[in-house]
Amino acid sequence: MYLFNPKRFKGSLSLTEKDMTLLQLICRLGFVNDSQLDMLYSVVQHYPTRFFHPILLKWTQYSGLLQKRKKPRTITSTSVIRNVYIPTKICRSFLNENGFVLDDDPLVAVNSHNEQAIEVVV
Repeated sequence: MYLFNPKRFKGSLSLTEKDMTLLQLICRLGFVNDSQLDMLYSVVQHYPTRFFHPILLKWTQYSGLLQKRKKPRTITSTSVIRNVYIPTKICRSFLNENGFVLDDDPLVAVNSHNEQAIEVVV
């Protein structure tokens, strides 16, 4: 078990090895949408399942592990039409501190092309 307890976060979160692996995968991809998150979670769990969204709410609150970027009100040809979740710098440093080695921050632009590329990888 890993304990995530940053300064501005209310309370603390206990994370399992599988939670940490899921976060590591999200960090490597740069961002994920809801359906991609469910697929990645199924891969980590080794059976078809969905990610429990109350946990996702805890991961995205305050200075949490993920930043939720809501779908835009005005849609352009390159905008992502779903909510996406981007790992925070706190998340990346937390993973590195606990032995989950990450490359440099990939700085992936949140756009429909990259979303489709991530879909193919997942």
